[in-house]
Amino acid sequence: MIAMLKEGDDAIITDLCPHNFNHYVKNRSSVKRSRGGGLAFLVFNEIKSEVLASESHDTFESTTLLLLTSSNELEEYLTNLFIQNHGDLIVLRDFNLHWNKQEEVHVKSFKRILDPLNMKQHVEGPTHTSENTLDLLISDYGASDRVNGIVLQDTTLSDHFLIEFDLETNRVFAKNNTRTCRKLRRMDMAQFVNTLQKNIAHVDLKCTSHIQLDKLVTQYSKAVGTSLDTHAPLTEVTLKGDNHKPWYDDDIHEQRRKRRQLERH
Repeated sequence: MIAMLKEGDDAIITDLCPHNFNHYVKNRSSVKRSRGGGLAFLVFNEIKSEVLASESHDTFESTTLLLLTSSNELEEYLTNLFIQNHGDLIVLRDFNLHWNKQEEVHVKSFKRILDPLNMKQHVEGPTHTSENTLDLLISDYGASDRVNGIVLQDTTLSDHFLIEFDLETNRVFAKNNTRTCRKLRRMDMAQFVNTLQKNIAHVDLKCTSHIQLDKLVTQYSKAVGTSLDTHAPLTEVTLKGDNHKPWYDDDIHEQRRKRRQLERH
């Protein structure tokens, strides 16, 4: 749509520009006897940008747009990351630095970020087909002793190599809980009723005072308890801790219940 505009339509271009964006427009030179046209850029306003002076060409058009990034952005990110997640933290990514060239300015600057944060870079050797070390494995010193056996492998699937390493972790055992229960569903109800009737037969049903009522309730409860102990005695079961299945939530439980219903039908 901007290509349909002509030189001098700055107000219209401003109206067409989305909210929170800056626009850069370079109209085609009228010397070329063209019917208009040109180049335009829309840049999010949180990205600092600047149009650089460029030469004019007869056979093509060009505009040089410089995107300015904060030199402290990476430092701030890593600092916040390691402060908020202090202890046993590992970062892996393509930092696009030639770590193998320690004299480069960017590598020196990056090392000045790592050292004050007590961070260690573990990868030694090329991680790219260019024979440079671009992909890094960084940890704080709390986890540095647990990173071992680093192997760099060219799988030919990418221009970056596969980084394999062993990480020692402390296995967390979930606490098992024990409960006592009765297996009432497996109880023979007819036999239970027969036993309960025999035990209740020994209960004195005369009740003329609150004292006798308390005694009657106690005797009845004892008769029921004795009958249950005969046919469904208390047993102790062990329940596994929730950490064994951290992925198991209410939605999965409901779907499994529906699946069992369908299997029964």
